[in-house]
Amino acid sequence: MTECRSLKGLVLLVPVILVCLFLPLFPLSSGEAARGEGAAVFDWAIPKLTKKYNIPGATMSIMKDGRLVIARGYGITDKEHEVHTRPDTLFRVASVSKTITAVGIMKLVQEGKLNLDRGAFSVLNDLAPFPGHAPDPRFAQVTVRDLLRHSGGWDSEKSGDPQFMNLDIACETGLQPPVDSRVLIRYWMGKPLDHDPGKKYVYSNFGYNILGRIIEKVTGQTYEDYINSAILIPLGIRRMQIGKTLRQQRAKGEGTYYFQPGAELVDSVFPALGKVPEAYGGWSHPSLDAHGGWIASSVDLLRFIRGIEGSGGQAPILPAETIREMTAFQGLENQSPEKYYALGWNISNPGTPSEQWSHAGALTGSNAAWLVRRADGVSYALTFNSLPDDYIGFFGDLEQLMRQEIAKFKSWPNKDLFPKYL
Repeated sequence: MTECRSLKGLVLLVPVILVCLFLPLFPLSSGEAARGEGAAVFDWAIPKLTKKYNIPGATMSIMKDGRLVIARGYGITDKEHEVHTRPDTLFRVASVSKTITAVGIMKLVQEGKLNLDRGAFSVLNDLAPFPGHAPDPRFAQVTVRDLLRHSGGWDSEKSGDPQFMNLDIACETGLQPPVDSRVLIRYWMGKPLDHDPGKKYVYSNFGYNILGRIIEKVTGQTYEDYINSAILIPLGIRRMQIGKTLRQQRAKGEGTYYFQPGAELVDSVFPALGKVPEAYGGWSHPSLDAHGGWIASSVDLLRFIRGIEGSGGQAPILPAETIREMTAFQGLENQSPEKYYALGWNISNPGTPSEQWSHAGALTGSNAAWLVRRADGVSYALTFNSLPDDYIGFFGDLEQLMRQEIAKFKSWPNKDLFPKYL
């Protein structure tokens, strides 16, 4: 029998979905924007940025007051077949998936089917640690709210991230890899919390995995089916889906992901495949579902935003009081009322003309995405098919670029491009 690798010390060796807190090589662009709105500034700036960070393909969509005013694709989505990126190309959106999950949870709360302050594991009373392991008594204190705001008591920098330990957990439990999301939870239930729940913000992919299983328990549907039926389809979003692990499993219209030069191959979660590029087998993508598994176009991410704010003639998916609770300061000891993580959103400058809701996501060896909703009626989404090694510098440059270029617009066109991309 193959000896299992120790899980200790794997914290820095596994890929992590990142949340970024506010922070031409191929000049060809595709897409459409109404005449006179100055989209040419992006057709120069985005390729310049992607060239700097060695990213083959990108999409960008901008919405103003519920109207899609710019939708662009840049560069290459498939080098082998020389396929150019379209505005509606599907890419993994990584941790932007958390905002989608949070909206699903808040809908259940609004409908009276779930309470934010209920114990998370009292809902999941059918899950227990593997034999020989007892749960930390503090698990009983972890609430649904704690999972949404990342105050559940886990710290991946101290103990690792089970969402990216699939192969090792399969070996430890004697199960065939890749193991599913429930197995990951049961295994991690046998590990102690890193700190008391409900006290401080520490970003946790694992917490959002638990939220996905809560949705399944409360609704009796799979996580993906519930989000589709309750959130996405009512908003006219039909192409978003949970992505698959391997390149040959890509969805229709999904792009290809590329690692950066010098990146090493990793052990596949499908052992028969041996060493693979990290994006295609370094983790089990379906097991990331509720915290990082969705694939989407930047256009449909803005349809999602339109459904949150109820703009452009779209009825809001949640009432105003639920949105206020979802974006309110949570009072955690290591966050500021001016800039904080609420319930599935990063919030900055609340209650001011520069208020912004956002979520970013990144998968090492794979891709990056960013979704922003501003108080001035402008929202935008960008997706990329590679993640630079200097991802902090990349997101900082991206934020500055979007702020500067959007500030140049004195007026926005009346044309709405949403009907073009169904």
